Amino acid sequence: MAIKSEKWLIWLIFLLAFLIRVWGITFGTPGYNLGCDEFRVMNSVVKIAVTKNPDPIFLNYPSFWFYMQVLWLSLCWLFGRVAGIFGSYNEFFMSFYVDTTNFLVCARLLVALLGALTVVFVYKAVRNVLNRNIAFLVRLLLRSLLRM
Repeated sequence: MAIKSEKWLIWLIFLLAFLIRVWGITFGTPGYNLGCDEFRVMNSVVKIAVTKNPDPIFLNYPSFWFYMQVLWLSLCWLFGRVAGIFGSYNEFFMSFYVDTTNFLVCARLLVALLGALTVVFVYKAVRNVLNRNIAFLVRLLLRSLLRM
């Protein structure tokens, strides 16, 4: 397979993996019909962002995930602020307690993006160890079976 066509194939499968992960991204919104720990995790993220206290309190997940979510949601807020969608920084984070939709869609986009990037990294790792045909099959399986 030519290098140029392989790059297009990687981007196509990345796009498909991302679209599969984005499908149903608004599940459970508005309201608090969220996943198992989603409310607790997002509650800690809001507390870190609003109080500027780096202690996540909820230590069932690695702390880096909370900080990464705060950074990502701050970027989402900045983008929304420039576009005129969101108000102040604290108002955006506190909106989680009123209507979770915008807040959770932004947070879930990070998970979808990282999950889709996993497909590309696995493809490249398998390609380097084995060959391109097996890597392509592994990538297809990962994209279709491990929907995050």
